Amino acid sequence: MQNREQMPIEYDFCRHGYHLTEKLVDFPLLQISEGEIVALFVAQRAMAQYRGTPFEQPLQVACEKLMEGLKGEFSVAWGDLDAAISFRNIETNPVNITIFKNLSLAVQRSREVTFDYCKLGAKTFEKRRLKPYHLTCVNYQWYILGHDLIRNDVRTFVLGRMQSLRVLNSTFSRPKNFSADKFLKGSFGVFTGGRPTEIKIWFDAFAARLVQEHTWHHSQEIDQLPNDEIELKLTLTSTVEISRWILSWGTHAKALAPTELVNSITETLQTTMGRYSAL
Repeated sequence: MQNREQMPIEYDFCRHGYHLTEKLVDFPLLQISEGEIVALFVAQRAMAQYRGTPFEQPLQVACEKLMEGLKGEFSVAWGDLDAAISFRNIETNPVNITIFKNLSLAVQRSREVTFDYCKLGAKTFEKRRLKPYHLTCVNYQWYILGHDLIRNDVRTFVLGRMQSLRVLNSTFSRPKNFSADKFLKGSFGVFTGGRPTEIKIWFDAFAARLVQEHTWHHSQEIDQLPNDEIELKLTLTSTVEISRWILSWGTHAKALAPTELVNSITETLQTTMGRYSAL
C-alpha cells in the first residue's frame, strides 16, 4: 500500500499493526477500465425488472457505491452517459414488497403458502394454497410457479394479483425432476398447455428483418422465402400468447399452422371487424 498506492500508513509497535497517519480523500478501491465502467452503468440502468422487490435498493446502492468510488479514476462524463443510455419498457404494477419477501422465504425454506388470488378475467378473489417451487421474472412481470393444492396441478401465478399471503408451518419436498426451464420450455412467455405443436408464421419483407433481429424462442427456425419474405417456425404447447403476438404485427404477418391457431385468429379478426363496423 505504501509503495504501489502511496498510502500514508505507518506501523504502530504498541498496537502491533498499521494505521493511517492522515485522512484519506481518495481511496482507490479497485482498478477497472472505462469500458467496464460503462458496462456497469448499463447494468445499473437495466435493473427495471427488480423494481418494487427487495432486490431493488441493495442493487441500486451497490452500483452507486462502485461508480462513486471510481469517479476519480477516469474522466468519464457521467451526466452524458445518463443522457445517452436509457431503457424504456412497459411498466407493470409494482409488486407488494412484503408478498415478494415472504414468497422468497417460502421458496427457500419449502414452506406452503395461502393467498387470495384474482385470476385474469375474474372480478373476485379466491383462496389458494400453494407449494411454491420457483420465482421467475418474464417480460418485467414476476410470477411464482408451484403446486396448487386445490387444483392438484403445477400452476403459474402473477404476484401482482395476489393479496393476504400467509407463510404456513407446513413444509414440502420439491420434486427432484421439477425444472422451471423445463416447465416453461413450450411457452412463448408463461402460458403452457398440452402437447408440443409446430407453429408456422409468414412475415412480409418489412417485418422479416425485424423478426430476424431477435431470438423469440429457443425452438425457432427461419426459412427464407422469395421477395425477402420469411417463414418462422416455433414449437409451443400453448397458442395464447403467440396469437396476440401475431395479431400485433397487423398485415405484416399471417398464421399458417396449425389449423386451430389459424381459425382462432380468423375468428378474432372477424369479431374485431364487427366491433368497428358497428360504429
